[in-house]
Amino acid sequence: MKIFYAALVVFYGLFLWWYGGFASPVSEQELESYIEEFKAASHTDPSRPIKYMRNLAASDQGGEFLMVNLMDFRDVAAYPPESPWANDPDPLAADARYSGKIAPLLLKRGSHPMLLGPVTGSFIIEGEWGNWDSVVIIRYRSVRDMLEMLIEMATLGDVAVHKWASMEKTQVFPIKPSFAFPGLRLLVALFLIALAITVRFATKFIKSK
Repeated sequence: MKIFYAALVVFYGLFLWWYGGFASPVSEQELESYIEEFKAASHTDPSRPIKYMRNLAASDQGGEFLMVNLMDFRDVAAYPPESPWANDPDPLAADARYSGKIAPLLLKRGSHPMLLGPVTGSFIIEGEWGNWDSVVIIRYRSVRDMLEMLIEMATLGDVAVHKWASMEKTQVFPIKPSFAFPGLRLLVALFLIALAITVRFATKFIKSK
């Protein structure tokens, strides 16, 4: 049993290392290096994504953060004429292609969705309302990870095209939670504790037979 407990501890340590969330803010020198990498990897005009990269780095406080995505889908998907999906008019299918491609890029960096779902109505609207269709909140372990993910997306070439084909408009902005319910770290710890208790009692039960 001691070896089993030690293995659980090692597993949890590896999980904490993967999940991270304690990185320092991106330096100006790092940002410029990331931008040069993005330029070299990009297959299209990089000016708009580079503006987004600078915006994100300017607000980096270090550590994990949540990215809020407000999405308004097109009535008809708008792929470039040369795209293999140019004849597919379904914007939700385009969004599904985008989600399918970025999911592994997120997971390899300890990042994942925290909330996603359609907007079902309105409540207090003071000022202009965006008529958003859906909201997604994604946890990133650092701004550095997101910048690296953008570079990898540019290297793959056909990732962002699905997003822009599906979106009429979108607003994306980071938040730094000042309070949050216990997250994945606690859930994994509780699961491992429950597993250890279950195995211990199962072993005792088998030995008593």
